[in-house]
Order: sequence, then structure tokens, then C-alpha cells
Amino acid sequence: MENISNDLQGLPRFDQVFLDFLKDKPYPVIDMRDIYREQYECFNGTVDDFLEPFFIGHHTPKGNFLLAWGIKDALVGWLTPPPSPYTT
Repeated sequence: MENISNDLQGLPRFDQVFLDFLKDKPYPVIDMRDIYREQYECFNGTVDDFLEPFFIGHHTPKGNFLLAWGIKDALVGWLTPPPSPYTT
């Protein structure tokens, strides 16, 4: 949670070198901090107040749901063929 909190406060990422390394690689990557950042932009309050419902030392059910919903489209895009509920 500390790394997410730091990111939401605009502090430098501790793993920026690793993120830069991954940028040019063909590996599928999801940075979960992006999911939190997107949700935080719609929140009016402190970072701690925003993160509280998502963590209790680990993710709460609400935190698990947020991440599952946030990665769903990327994961489906990686699958060939896509699962039948996602085909048109």
C-alpha cells in the first residue's frame, strides 16, 4: 500500500528503472498503480482516505474487485481466442 500511496502523492517510483526496462519489451505488463491512479482522480479527499476501503494489510474484497475489473480488458486482449462472453 505504501508504494501506491507514494505514487498517488506524486513521489518518485521506487521501481522506475525496472519500468523503463519493461517499456521496450514484448512482455504483457499491467501496473496496478495505474488502476488506483485512475480511480483516485475521481476522489475528493486524502490519499489515506481513498486507500482505506481497499486495504486491511492486504486487499479487501473491494480492493480485489477494483483490481479484477481494472485488469479485465487487458487480460482478455491477451487471450487468443478470447473467452466466448467477450466475442462479438
